[in-house]
Amino acid sequence: MTARDHERYRRQLEKQLRTDAELLYAAYCAKLRAYETLHQLHGDLGDFDPRLLLPADLPVSLPPTALPAPVPAPPPPPPRKAANELYDAVHAALDQFPEVFDRRDVCAVLGYEPRRASLYKVLKCLAHDGWTTIEEWGEGKLGNRYRKVPGAVAQESDRTA
Repeated sequence: MTARDHERYRRQLEKQLRTDAELLYAAYCAKLRAYETLHQLHGDLGDFDPRLLLPADLPVSLPPTALPAPVPAPPPPPPRKAANELYDAVHAALDQFPEVFDRRDVCAVLGYEPRRASLYKVLKCLAHDGWTTIEEWGEGKLGNRYRKVPGAVAQESDRTA
């Protein structure tokens, strides 16, 4: 290695050292700002450890602005209904629906949104049993619209919800 190569390599190492030091200082400043913000928002933090502000596995060279946003936990799935419970609930609430109704009207009266497939199966069974008729077939994002049959007498059928 010549003296010239040695000098060039030494300058390159010094430049890299300055860059690394700047990144470390930027990370320190970001942690300090976050700690001060928490202190201003919540007052006395007691035994708070400022090292908890950033994930432990975060590499030092990663800028603080590249932190991933926290992902909220998904809501728990609703409990499963017993067989025919949805059919019985929709059938019992049938008199509260408008004369011509759709899925949104059913969900509003029930107070919750059941699984889409289960609800459409129940609405199909109500039409088959003679309680409703299909007023308008849905197309695309628009669902079917149903009409209540006045004075309907339901047929006995083996239905499953």
